[in-house]
Amino acid sequence: MPVRVTIGSAEPNALATGLGPSRHVFLLKPILERPFTPRMDRFVLAHELGHLAHNHIWKSIGWYALFAFPLAYVLSLAARRRGGMGLPEAVPLVIFVYVVLQLAVLPLRNVVTRHLEAEADWSALRATRDPVAGQHLFRLFASETLGDPNPPWWDYVFLENHPTLMQRIELTRYYAAAQSP
Repeated sequence: MPVRVTIGSAEPNALATGLGPSRHVFLLKPILERPFTPRMDRFVLAHELGHLAHNHIWKSIGWYALFAFPLAYVLSLAARRRGGMGLPEAVPLVIFVYVVLQLAVLPLRNVVTRHLEAEADWSALRATRDPVAGQHLFRLFASETLGDPNPPWWDYVFLENHPTLMQRIELTRYYAAAQSP
């Protein structure tokens, strides 16, 4: 599995992308620099490889298709009410309906992506067997990215597509406790 380091972002992050032979993991350079440690980097890499191992890209495409077809149907109905997309007066209504529907499904999409992210975190814990590195990584994310470790409920529901940093830290604690004799 090709792993590449890329520059061009001040944010410490990584991503898994591609399908089949085009699958890659990209580590953004700041994640490989201090104050991040090799143990944390190994955890990040295991997280991204977890996305690929669980076929999260295919699952995301499936979820997208599940919503895209009904959305396209509703948009065609809205356009028809104004004479079809060939008429300029239909365009504002279609855009309005599109925006409303996107806002309506946003909480569900965030639930799905948070689940995929938690699954990748669990994979990283199982692969590295290093919950301490995960805890330190998530604590460091709070200070490095200035992310709110425990956002208000409305922010979590509508804007967050990852588990909160506190939830991720709790997952590492749960894993550590489950591994203790």
